[in-house]
Amino acid sequence: DVYKRQGFLGSAEQIGIVQEFLAGWPDVPFILDPVMGDHGKAYRTVTPEHCEGLKFLLSRAAIITPNITEACLLTDTPYRESGWKRDELCLLARQLHAMGPDKVVITGLRENEDYINFISERTDGLTTEVNRTHSAGHSWHGTGDIFASIIAADAVNGVPFGESVEKAAAFVRTCISASIRLAGRPAVRGLYPPGHSLFACGIILKYHIGRILQMKQRHECTKYKSNSNCIQEGTDMPCRIPKKIAMINDIAGYGRCSATESIPIISAMKVQVCPVPTSLFSNHTGFPVHFMHDCTPYLRDYLAKWKELGFRFDGIYCG
Repeated sequence: DVYKRQGFLGSAEQIGIVQEFLAGWPDVPFILDPVMGDHGKAYRTVTPEHCEGLKFLLSRAAIITPNITEACLLTDTPYRESGWKRDELCLLARQLHAMGPDKVVITGLRENEDYINFISERTDGLTTEVNRTHSAGHSWHGTGDIFASIIAADAVNGVPFGESVEKAAAFVRTCISASIRLAGRPAVRGLYPPGHSLFACGIILKYHIGRILQMKQRHECTKYKSNSNCIQEGTDMPCRIPKKIAMINDIAGYGRCSATESIPIISAMKVQVCPVPTSLFSNHTGFPVHFMHDCTPYLRDYLAKWKELGFRFDGIYCG
């Protein structure tokens, strides 16, 4: 199966472009991160039209990764910060399953000093489990991108959903812990304003991602346009062209988030990233000011060339 991973879309027009793209892949499952808000509030760019567009994409999704705010917005459920019971989360997951996806993980839940990820899979029935991770400290920009990147790469590599969520949560905690330790070191103190980025992301990637993610190289295909499992023509040897993810997301030049963070993580998991920039930022929006260039006018032409050339992907990622 080819998986599509969809994340932040800045406008209803961008959602429409993705809808057009999906129409060319009617039988292909994809992964959706319905980025709409956090801490009980929708982002200011999320309009009713935007919300309805995301619901349409939800109907086409195989896997979704909403936080608790987004799950409430999608199901018109009253939000509360804590105190969610398991039967309430089951009901919320059932409502999300009814919109299309077979796999759901609701993130951002807090219980005392723990973060909770509620996992729900629809097969013959409904299977649910709770992933619990002890808090490593305060929130940082980019943690959601780390989490979703691992889910996306694991989907392409066929890793079981529950195992993937556990891995992603553990790696996020490791990054936060290392970031807090490094925050007091003079050598790195000036890199980013406190709380604006994961200080340790690059260091963690360099020294620890192979051990933590425990991924094996799994790419067997023969032609650059196709990444299905196959054998090199005329031999009994598997091809060494890597699996590919087309990443639809914004790019921040400074600060660890969005594509800047996702590319090294997915690449470390032995999947090649092919970016589709929705917008270009001088730095991420956690800083006091930023420059942004909207790439919406170019997206149709950009994707049209891929179609003209007959490119195929094992996944499409945006986070």
